[in-house]
Amino acid sequence: MEFGIEKCAVMHLKRGKYDESQGFKIDEKTFIEALTENRTYKYLGIYQNRKINHTQIKKKFKDAFHKRLKQQVIKLTTISDRKNAWNRKARHGVYLKLITAENVDREQSILWLKAGYLQPETEGFVCAIQDQVFPTKYYQKTILKSTDDGKCRLCKTADESLNHLLAECSTLTSSDYLARHNQVAKIIYQQIAKRCGLLKSYPPYYKFNQARVLENEKYTLYWDKVVRNDKTIDFNKPDIILIDKQKQFTQLIDVAVPLTHNLPNTESTKIHKYRNLAIEIKRIWKQNSVELSQ
Repeated sequence: MEFGIEKCAVMHLKRGKYDESQGFKIDEKTFIEALTENRTYKYLGIYQNRKINHTQIKKKFKDAFHKRLKQQVIKLTTISDRKNAWNRKARHGVYLKLITAENVDREQSILWLKAGYLQPETEGFVCAIQDQVFPTKYYQKTILKSTDDGKCRLCKTADESLNHLLAECSTLTSSDYLARHNQVAKIIYQQIAKRCGLLKSYPPYYKFNQARVLENEKYTLYWDKVVRNDKTIDFNKPDIILIDKQKQFTQLIDVAVPLTHNLPNTESTKIHKYRNLAIEIKRIWKQNSVELSQ
Protein backbone atom coordinates (compact mmCIF):
# COMPACT_ATOMS: atom_id res chain seq x y z
CA MET A 1 0.00 0.00 0.00
CA GLU A 2 1.34 3.41 -0.96
CA PHE A 3 0.52 6.63 0.88
CA GLY A 4 0.30 8.96 -2.16
CA ILE A 5 2.82 11.60 -1.17
CA GLU A 6 2.37 13.33 -4.56
CA LYS A 7 -1.07 14.47 -3.39
CA CYS A 8 0.29 16.11 -0.24
CA ALA A 9 1.54 19.65 0.29
CA VAL A 10 3.01 21.57 3.19
CA MET A 11 2.75 25.26 4.10
CA HIS A 12 4.76 27.06 6.78
CA LEU A 13 3.29 29.95 8.74
CA LYS A 14 5.09 32.14 11.25
CA ARG A 15 2.85 34.23 13.48
CA GLY A 16 0.02 33.86 10.96
CA LYS A 17 2.09 35.03 7.99
CA TYR A 18 3.24 32.96 5.03
CA ASP A 19 6.83 31.78 5.24
CA GLU A 20 8.70 30.96 2.05
CA SER A 21 9.75 27.33 2.09
CA GLN A 22 11.18 24.68 -0.19
CA GLY A 23 8.88 22.00 1.13
CA PHE A 24 9.42 19.24 3.65
CA LYS A 25 11.90 16.38 3.34
CA ILE A 26 10.78 13.19 5.05
CA ASP A 27 13.74 11.03 4.02
CA GLU A 28 16.22 10.72 1.18
CA LYS A 29 13.54 9.54 -1.26
CA THR A 30 10.44 11.29 0.05
CA PHE A 31 9.79 15.03 -0.33
CA ILE A 32 6.52 16.97 0.12
CA GLU A 33 6.28 20.10 -2.03
CA ALA A 34 5.51 23.47 -0.48
CA LEU A 35 2.17 25.16 -1.01
CA THR A 36 2.86 28.65 -2.34
CA GLU A 37 0.77 31.61 -1.25
CA ASN A 38 -1.20 31.77 -4.51
CA ARG A 39 -1.93 28.04 -4.70
CA THR A 40 -4.74 26.19 -2.97
CA TYR A 41 -5.00 22.66 -1.68
CA LYS A 42 -8.15 20.65 -2.32
CA TYR A 43 -9.23 18.82 0.81
CA LEU A 44 -12.62 17.06 0.85
CA GLY A 45 -13.62 19.07 -2.20
CA ILE A 46 -12.80 22.42 -0.55
CA TYR A 47 -10.00 24.65 -1.87
CA GLN A 48 -7.90 25.98 1.00
CA ASN A 49 -4.73 27.91 1.71
CA ARG A 50 -4.38 29.78 4.98
CA LYS A 51 -8.18 29.95 4.90
CA ILE A 52 -10.97 28.68 2.69
CA ASN A 53 -11.03 30.54 -0.63
CA HIS A 54 -14.80 31.06 -0.96
CA THR A 55 -14.52 33.11 -4.17
CA GLN A 56 -12.59 30.38 -5.95
CA ILE A 57 -14.93 27.68 -4.65
CA LYS A 58 -18.01 29.53 -5.92
CA LYS A 59 -16.43 30.13 -9.34
CA LYS A 60 -15.35 26.51 -9.78
CA PHE A 61 -18.72 25.23 -8.60
CA LYS A 62 -20.55 27.59 -10.97
CA ASP A 63 -18.37 26.62 -13.95
CA ALA A 64 -18.74 22.90 -13.23
CA PHE A 65 -22.50 23.18 -12.75
CA HIS A 66 -23.03 25.12 -15.99
CA LYS A 67 -20.82 22.70 -17.91
CA ARG A 68 -22.70 19.63 -16.67
CA LEU A 69 -26.09 21.28 -17.11
CA LYS A 70 -25.27 22.29 -20.68
CA GLN A 71 -24.11 18.77 -21.47
CA GLN A 72 -27.31 17.27 -20.09
CA VAL A 73 -29.58 19.72 -21.89
CA ILE A 74 -27.86 19.24 -25.23
CA LYS A 75 -27.71 15.47 -24.82
CA LEU A 76 -31.22 14.81 -23.56
CA THR A 77 -33.47 17.42 -25.16
CA THR A 78 -34.21 19.33 -28.32
CA ILE A 79 -35.96 22.71 -28.47
CA SER A 80 -39.19 20.92 -29.37
CA ASP A 81 -38.80 18.53 -26.42
CA ARG A 82 -38.20 21.39 -24.01
CA LYS A 83 -41.19 23.31 -25.31
CA ASN A 84 -43.45 20.27 -24.96
CA ALA A 85 -42.14 19.62 -21.45
CA TRP A 86 -42.85 23.24 -20.53
CA ASN A 87 -46.33 23.01 -22.05
CA ARG A 88 -47.16 19.93 -19.98
CA LYS A 89 -46.44 21.63 -16.67
CA ALA A 90 -49.64 22.17 -14.73
CA ARG A 91 -48.73 25.64 -13.48
CA HIS A 92 -45.82 26.97 -15.57
CA GLY A 93 -47.40 25.66 -18.78
CA VAL A 94 -50.45 27.91 -18.41
CA TYR A 95 -48.64 30.98 -19.74
CA LEU A 96 -47.39 29.16 -22.86
CA LYS A 97 -50.94 28.00 -23.64
CA LEU A 98 -52.27 31.54 -23.22
CA ILE A 99 -49.54 33.21 -25.30
CA THR A 100 -50.05 30.79 -28.21
CA ALA A 101 -53.85 31.06 -28.26
CA GLU A 102 -55.55 32.07 -31.54
CA ASN A 103 -56.76 35.46 -30.34
CA VAL A 104 -53.42 36.55 -28.82
CA ASP A 105 -50.75 38.54 -30.70
CA ARG A 106 -47.66 36.72 -29.46
CA GLU A 107 -45.10 39.15 -30.87
CA GLN A 108 -46.77 42.20 -29.34
CA SER A 109 -47.30 40.36 -26.05
CA ILE A 110 -43.57 39.75 -25.53
CA LEU A 111 -42.35 43.03 -27.04
CA TRP A 112 -41.86 44.55 -23.57
CA LEU A 113 -39.38 41.78 -22.77
CA LYS A 114 -37.41 42.26 -26.00
CA ALA A 115 -37.23 46.04 -25.56
CA GLY A 116 -35.23 45.71 -22.35
CA TYR A 117 -36.25 49.03 -20.78
CA LEU A 118 -37.25 47.55 -17.40
CA GLN A 119 -35.02 46.91 -14.42
CA PRO A 120 -34.04 43.23 -13.95
CA GLU A 121 -36.02 43.09 -10.70
CA THR A 122 -39.14 44.38 -12.47
CA GLU A 123 -38.75 41.89 -15.32
CA GLY A 124 -38.40 39.08 -12.81
CA PHE A 125 -41.47 40.30 -10.94
CA VAL A 126 -43.60 40.29 -14.12
CA CYS A 127 -42.27 36.91 -15.25
CA ALA A 128 -43.09 35.43 -11.84
CA ILE A 129 -46.67 36.64 -12.22
CA GLN A 130 -46.92 35.22 -15.74
CA ASP A 131 -45.55 31.90 -14.48
CA GLN A 132 -48.21 31.79 -11.74
CA VAL A 133 -45.61 31.60 -8.97
CA PHE A 134 -46.41 34.87 -7.19
CA PRO A 135 -46.99 34.32 -3.44
CA THR A 136 -50.68 35.09 -3.19
CA LYS A 137 -52.51 33.64 -0.20
CA TYR A 138 -54.01 30.90 -2.37
CA TYR A 139 -50.51 29.99 -3.65
CA GLN A 140 -49.18 29.94 -0.11
CA LYS A 141 -52.02 27.65 0.93
CA THR A 142 -52.00 25.17 -1.97
CA ILE A 143 -48.33 25.13 -3.07
CA LEU A 144 -46.14 26.40 -0.24
CA LYS A 145 -48.40 24.92 2.47
CA SER A 146 -47.46 27.83 4.73
CA THR A 147 -51.00 28.91 5.67
CA ASP A 148 -54.50 27.48 6.00
CA ASP A 149 -56.25 30.66 4.85
CA GLY A 150 -56.37 31.20 1.08
CA LYS A 151 -59.14 33.82 0.98
CA CYS A 152 -58.57 37.27 -0.52
CA ARG A 153 -57.33 39.73 2.08
CA LEU A 154 -59.45 42.48 0.49
CA CYS A 155 -62.88 41.07 -0.33
CA LYS A 156 -62.62 38.11 2.10
CA THR A 157 -64.87 35.98 -0.13
CA ALA A 158 -63.01 34.40 -3.08
CA ASP A 159 -59.66 32.62 -3.14
CA GLU A 160 -56.76 35.05 -3.54
CA SER A 161 -55.40 33.75 -6.84
CA LEU A 162 -53.50 35.85 -9.36
CA ASN A 163 -56.50 36.03 -11.69
CA HIS A 164 -58.67 37.17 -8.82
CA LEU A 165 -56.28 40.00 -7.91
CA LEU A 166 -55.73 41.06 -11.53
CA ALA A 167 -59.35 41.37 -12.62
CA GLU A 168 -61.93 39.74 -10.37
CA CYS A 169 -61.77 41.31 -6.89
CA SER A 170 -64.91 43.35 -6.15
CA THR A 171 -63.01 45.62 -3.74
CA LEU A 172 -60.64 46.79 -6.49
CA THR A 173 -63.27 47.37 -9.18
CA SER A 174 -63.94 51.05 -8.53
CA SER A 175 -60.39 51.98 -7.53
CA ASP A 176 -57.33 50.16 -8.87
CA TYR A 177 -59.03 48.53 -11.88
CA LEU A 178 -60.53 51.88 -12.92
CA ALA A 179 -57.20 53.66 -12.49
CA ARG A 180 -55.47 50.99 -14.59
CA HIS A 181 -58.14 51.29 -17.31
CA ASN A 182 -57.76 55.08 -17.42
CA GLN A 183 -53.96 54.87 -17.59
CA VAL A 184 -54.08 52.45 -20.53
CA ALA A 185 -56.70 54.59 -22.30
CA LYS A 186 -54.60 57.72 -21.72
CA ILE A 187 -51.52 56.12 -23.30
CA ILE A 188 -53.56 55.11 -26.37
CA TYR A 189 -55.08 58.60 -26.57
CA GLN A 190 -51.63 60.22 -26.43
CA GLN A 191 -50.20 57.95 -29.13
CA ILE A 192 -53.16 58.59 -31.46
CA ALA A 193 -52.84 62.34 -30.88
CA LYS A 194 -49.12 62.15 -31.64
CA ARG A 195 -49.63 60.24 -34.90
CA CYS A 196 -52.34 62.64 -36.03
CA GLY A 197 -50.22 65.72 -35.34
CA LEU A 198 -52.49 66.96 -32.57
CA LEU A 199 -49.77 67.54 -29.97
CA LYS A 200 -47.05 70.18 -29.84
CA SER A 201 -45.08 68.42 -27.11
CA TYR A 202 -44.71 64.80 -26.03
CA PRO A 203 -44.31 64.45 -22.26
CA PRO A 204 -44.03 61.01 -20.64
CA TYR A 205 -47.42 59.33 -20.33
CA TYR A 206 -47.47 59.76 -16.54
CA LYS A 207 -47.14 63.55 -16.97
CA PHE A 208 -49.58 63.80 -19.87
CA ASN A 209 -52.89 65.52 -19.14
CA GLN A 210 -55.36 64.66 -21.86
CA ALA A 211 -57.70 67.34 -23.20
CA ARG A 212 -61.36 66.54 -23.74
CA VAL A 213 -60.98 67.37 -27.41
CA LEU A 214 -58.04 67.90 -29.78
CA GLU A 215 -58.53 69.12 -33.35
CA ASN A 216 -56.70 70.20 -36.49
CA GLU A 217 -57.68 70.49 -40.15
CA LYS A 218 -57.56 66.69 -40.66
CA TYR A 219 -58.62 65.07 -37.39
CA THR A 220 -60.78 65.49 -34.32
CA LEU A 221 -60.02 63.44 -31.23
CA TYR A 222 -62.43 63.15 -28.29
CA TRP A 223 -61.78 61.82 -24.79
CA ASP A 224 -64.68 60.29 -22.86
CA LYS A 225 -67.26 62.12 -24.97
CA VAL A 226 -71.01 61.63 -24.52
CA VAL A 227 -72.55 61.37 -27.99
CA ARG A 228 -75.92 63.15 -28.10
CA ASN A 229 -78.54 61.79 -30.48
CA ASP A 230 -82.30 61.73 -30.96
CA LYS A 231 -82.70 58.10 -29.86
CA THR A 232 -82.30 56.42 -26.50
CA ILE A 233 -79.02 54.52 -26.55
CA ASP A 234 -77.77 52.91 -23.37
CA PHE A 235 -74.08 53.09 -24.24
CA ASN A 236 -73.10 56.41 -25.82
CA LYS A 237 -69.78 57.21 -24.14
CA PRO A 238 -66.78 55.32 -25.56
CA ASP A 239 -63.35 56.08 -24.14
CA ILE A 240 -61.94 57.62 -27.33
CA ILE A 241 -63.46 58.84 -30.61
CA LEU A 242 -61.27 59.66 -33.62
CA ILE A 243 -62.76 61.42 -36.65
CA ASP A 244 -60.94 61.59 -39.99
CA LYS A 245 -62.50 64.67 -41.59
CA GLN A 246 -61.16 64.07 -45.09
CA LYS A 247 -62.29 60.44 -45.34
CA GLN A 248 -65.42 61.02 -43.24
CA PHE A 249 -64.41 58.06 -41.14
CA THR A 250 -65.01 57.64 -37.39
CA GLN A 251 -63.30 55.18 -35.09
CA LEU A 252 -64.81 54.32 -31.70
CA ILE A 253 -62.27 52.99 -29.20
CA ASP A 254 -63.29 51.47 -25.89
CA VAL A 255 -60.51 50.12 -23.70
CA ALA A 256 -60.64 46.93 -21.64
CA VAL A 257 -57.99 45.12 -19.61
CA PRO A 258 -59.38 41.57 -19.35
CA LEU A 259 -57.75 38.32 -18.38
CA THR A 260 -56.30 36.54 -21.41
CA HIS A 261 -58.90 33.78 -21.43
CA ASN A 262 -61.66 36.42 -21.41
CA LEU A 263 -60.40 38.23 -24.54
CA PRO A 264 -62.90 36.75 -27.06
CA ASN A 265 -65.87 37.35 -24.77
CA THR A 266 -64.77 40.91 -23.94
CA GLU A 267 -64.27 41.75 -27.62
CA SER A 268 -67.72 40.51 -28.65
CA THR A 269 -69.32 42.31 -25.68
CA LYS A 270 -67.71 45.63 -26.63
CA ILE A 271 -68.78 45.31 -30.28
CA HIS A 272 -72.35 44.50 -29.30
CA LYS A 273 -72.34 47.30 -26.71
CA TYR A 274 -71.55 50.11 -29.19
CA ARG A 275 -73.20 48.73 -32.33
CA ASN A 276 -76.25 50.99 -32.06
CA LEU A 277 -74.11 54.03 -31.32
CA ALA A 278 -72.03 53.37 -34.45
CA ILE A 279 -75.19 53.28 -36.57
CA GLU A 280 -76.41 56.58 -35.12
CA ILE A 281 -73.04 58.32 -35.51
CA LYS A 282 -72.89 57.32 -39.16
CA ARG A 283 -76.36 58.75 -39.71
CA ILE A 284 -76.13 61.94 -37.63
CA TRP A 285 -72.53 62.91 -38.41
CA LYS A 286 -72.89 61.83 -42.06
CA GLN A 287 -69.87 59.53 -42.04
CA ASN A 288 -68.90 57.10 -44.79
CA SER A 289 -68.06 54.44 -42.21
CA VAL A 290 -67.76 53.92 -38.46
CA GLU A 291 -65.40 51.33 -37.00
CA LEU A 292 -65.49 49.77 -33.53
CA SER A 293 -62.10 49.15 -31.94
CA GLN A 294 -61.26 47.63 -28.58
